[in-house]
Amino acid sequence: MKKIALFLTAVLCLTLCLMIHASAEGNTEEPAPESEGVVLPAGLKRIPPMLFYECESLYEADIPESVTEIGDSAFSFCSSLEKVRIPDSVQSIGEYAFESCSKDLVVLCGPDSCAKSYCEQNGIEFLVK
Repeated sequence: MKKIALFLTAVLCLTLCLMIHASAEGNTEEPAPESEGVVLPAGLKRIPPMLFYECESLYEADIPESVTEIGDSAFSFCSSLEKVRIPDSVQSIGEYAFESCSKDLVVLCGPDSCAKSYCEQNGIEFLVK
């Protein structure tokens, strides 16, 4: 039963990513006028590697408290991504997780969190919540 729930969660996340890609398709001059934010489903334990790779119209992500790991390159090359809320439950952030995102990217995180350390090590702006 647990494997089915994880599979369905992964399918939902992939569907969200495909919808975000589709909303920006055909617009080569500017970001999609209706850029997308995503709230990942409660109960999600990890964000798989490269899940949102090159989702150019993704501007905001709200990671649920249930997530403990963000995979390698999970949000890499999301050129419109400007705001990510990472809860203290996240204990591991993979390599290049936020590589080549918007220069305006700000991560909202806890004062003693893994996310804060990751941002400091990788030169990403952060705000302590």
